[in-house]
Formats: sequence, structure tokens, C-alpha cells
Amino acid sequence: MKAARILLIGQMILLLSLVVCVFLMPHFLFEANEGGVSNYGTYARTVVPFTVGFLASGLSMIIAAGSLPKQIQAYRKLYRVLALLGVLTLVVLLTTYPYQLNALLGTIHSYTSMALVIAETIASIWFAWILVTDLPNKLLFALQFLGFMLGVLTYLGLTHVLFIAESLASLGFGGLMVRTAWVRSRFAADSDI
Repeated sequence: MKAARILLIGQMILLLSLVVCVFLMPHFLFEANEGGVSNYGTYARTVVPFTVGFLASGLSMIIAAGSLPKQIQAYRKLYRVLALLGVLTLVVLLTTYPYQLNALLGTIHSYTSMALVIAETIASIWFAWILVTDLPNKLLFALQFLGFMLGVLTYLGLTHVLFIAESLASLGFGGLMVRTAWVRSRFAADSDI
């Protein structure tokens, strides 16, 4: 239960920070040619809430992973997944600040962000289709996957809804991760994840 609480706090801080960013600079959401969430990390007005949110999210995954009991086999895979996602989140944060300076830094940030999104999608499949296969997890997975697919369509140039895609994927994944950790914490000793 401790890991689930830590993850919940991290996800709530991320959500609140993004709400503050949208309030301060709503045009990324409401323009016809919307930008991505990372743009908030490049403006003085929003860099602090953006940084706090991503830092809280990444660190909460790493801390939650570290809080899992090492002696229980069922937590070993979850430990690795949370630790990897936390590190990727922090790398995305670090690559955000300079990504608009030149093409190389932009490419590094884009590929790092894609790696995080792909890792979150794979983890979401694991969370919803293997670990906790109930209806609430399936619905959270559907939200995450909808965001993922909108991101793919944006990447292919078929639509341009990057901010919405990232927001839906993040909400779905965050909810799914927290809920899975919470439900599994009650049953970890009974089965191997």
C-alpha cells in the first residue's frame, strides 16, 4: 500500500502542475496547431510547475519501487518496471529544457519521449491485461491507449493533437499504475507478477 500511496502523490502533483501550466499558458491546448506538454518546460512562466510535476512523477516511481519488499518475488518485476519508468521520466524532464536549441537536442528529446511513451504503453498492457484484469483497469487502459494512438496519428502527420494525446495517455497511465499497485499490494503474496 505504501508504494501505491507514493505513486498517487506523484501523479496528483503531476496533474496539478499541468493544470497550473494550462492556466498560465492555455494556448498550447486551445490552438489549432497545439504544441506538446514539453513546451511548458521551455517558458519562464511555466518551467517551475512543469519541473515540479515531472520531478515528482519520476521520483515517486523510483521511491515507490524502492519501497517494495525485496524478499517478495511478486514485486521484483514491478520494481524494475517502476524504476525504469521513473528514470525515463527524469531523462525526458532533463532533455526538455534545451530541446528547442538545435535539431540534435530536439531529436534526443523526441526519441527519449517516444521511449517513455512506448514503455508506458507496454507497462499498461501488463498492468491491465495480466496483473489486474478488471473493468476499471481496462477502462484506464483504453484511455491510455486512446492517447497513445492519437500520438501515433500526430507523429504520422495525420492529425495534430499532441497535447490532448499526451494528456489522455498520461491520465490513463497514471491511474492505471496507481490502481494496479494498490490492488496488487493486497494480493502480492498469493501470486507472481
